[in-house]
Amino acid sequence: MRVMEELSVEELVDRSAATAEQLRRLGELGIITPTPEGRYRHSDIQRTRVVEALAEAGFAPDQLGQLIAVGAYDLDWASVVFPGADRTADHHAGAGDGGNRAAGEPGPAPV
Repeated sequence: MRVMEELSVEELVDRSAATAEQLRRLGELGIITPTPEGRYRHSDIQRTRVVEALAEAGFAPDQLGQLIAVGAYDLDWASVVFPGADRTADHHAGAGDGGNRAAGEPGPAPV
């Protein structure tokens, strides 16, 4: 079984596209939880992305934090649905095309 390295706040900022301030707030809300050493798990990349998507749909992070606090919801499913998802520079290069162009493949056919 492969052990995943933990991420620094800078690495999580880079890979999730969240700001350090947003990560701090998500921690306050109990949406992500840094390790005792102040590092983050790879699953926190997906958690921040889910929070971003929910916020774009009108569901505020504070609301999500309240649900998590009372045990009515959790984001544990995010690491199962998106295993190993990681937003690196290569992924940014092909944003919107599934990363095909970043991998040297043609983008999707026009609709």
